[in-house]
Amino acid sequence: MTPLGDRLGPLVRVRERAVQRARRVRRERLLPLRPEVVDAVHGHGYLVRPAGDDGRLPDVVRPWPQRRVGPLSLHLHPRTVCSVAGDGPLRAVLLGHPVDVDAGLTDGAEIAERVVRDARTHGDRQALGYAAGLGGRWTLLLLHGPDGGHLTVLPDALASQPVQWTTDHPGGPVVASAASLVAGRSSRLGAGQQVGFGPGGTLVRPAPDPGDGDPDPAGTDAAGADLVGRLSEHLRLLASWGPPVLTVDGGTASRLVLEAFARDPVAGARAITCVTPEQGPSPEVDGMFAASRSCFEIGLPHRVLRARPPARGSAFELIHGTTFPDADPGGTAYALWSQLPHDLVHLHPAGGPVDPDRPAPEPVRVAQEGDLSHRVLLPYNERAILRLLGRR
Repeated sequence: MTPLGDRLGPLVRVRERAVQRARRVRRERLLPLRPEVVDAVHGHGYLVRPAGDDGRLPDVVRPWPQRRVGPLSLHLHPRTVCSVAGDGPLRAVLLGHPVDVDAGLTDGAEIAERVVRDARTHGDRQALGYAAGLGGRWTLLLLHGPDGGHLTVLPDALASQPVQWTTDHPGGPVVASAASLVAGRSSRLGAGQQVGFGPGGTLVRPAPDPGDGDPDPAGTDAAGADLVGRLSEHLRLLASWGPPVLTVDGGTASRLVLEAFARDPVAGARAITCVTPEQGPSPEVDGMFAASRSCFEIGLPHRVLRARPPARGSAFELIHGTTFPDADPGGTAYALWSQLPHDLVHLHPAGGPVDPDRPAPEPVRVAQEGDLSHRVLLPYNERAILRLLGRR
């Protein structure tokens, strides 16, 4: 006889899916009434689909600006930065904030032009290899091929700006920053991968090596001779978009970022640490005091944010639940949204060295939750830096 638990399992899953659908419907009905919610949901997000596609858009996407690039229709969150270069069958689109550490570039349009130039002169593989070595936080869409009928999508080093894709759409491939923006089933592109769409089908494969055979491209550059030096150069470029806020704790990743920041301080920068107010002595609290001491030593103002969950039915619960339908809002995400000015540059050490006694923050979720009101950038999000860490 089948155990009761085994027979009830499918019923429980069906009920859970029904509850999630009901919540999603409720959120969609409330969204038009809450402008501040519409502005924050899927912050810095995107939806890319074939031009001329008249299929139904997700409700949250309808107010977003739309831009056509060749055969693609780009639906971009109002805070999403889009840089386009090229014409005809060869075009490069960079969504987000790319930086070229070796060349000292932060202009997305100039970097996109370099991608197109490399593709014309040396071929698609070298162009993609150049892009794979970029720092910052971004997604590349490269249209190429004899008639522009090939699309290659490449994420940043940590894939921190997610790429969800599907070929189940009748008009052609659809790419988005979140699974909830893609109708039906989709796949997520991982770090170090690229996906290509063309007449011959779809192919996911490793991204080209930025060094083109050089085992340590950063080591040939003075700025990349050591990890802290390379971090310092990356931080300097990331801070060019405004005085940053740095998330810090007592871990190795934060310590190295503070050491790198101290080499070239940015006026107006400050640091934060999020803690749960009810929590007694713990590694989290110890890290807060260690971070405060480190910030004091380099003259960086430090502030503690109280991490509390949002109230039921609050604007933030709606924002978070619509963007992340399968997750509950955490106290840290709410603290960032409610206790800091919006639209600032927020640097987070996620993706850096992991201490055995500390939980490692997940770069994608950390970045996306901060994007609800800020622009989160990751100092370790560059292939040369990850290589110096022994990660790539």
